[in-house]
Amino acid sequence: MILYPGTLLYEKAKENALAINDDRDIYEKTYTMRKPDYLNLLMTLSKTGKFPGTLLKILISPTLLNIFNSKVLKPVVKYVYIGMKYIYSSLK
Repeated sequence: MILYPGTLLYEKAKENALAINDDRDIYEKTYTMRKPDYLNLLMTLSKTGKFPGTLLKILISPTLLNIFNSKVLKPVVKYVYIGMKYIYSSLK
């Protein structure tokens, strides 16, 4: 369950100290298992809105998509994605 700001449930949870950190408890929560591939890696990196837009435009170019989705680099991207998720979750 997600307690969205502005709802009665959210206000009750705040009063009772159940929703302590809006970013962690609401906006950064995920309920899906993502395939560890290049596009999901980019989505994860950019989900906070702090990833440079110019760099993201370069990284989603057709040329780089083909390179990072190639058979040679797919396993590398997979382990970078898994490692990044592990590091991110241990920092929380």
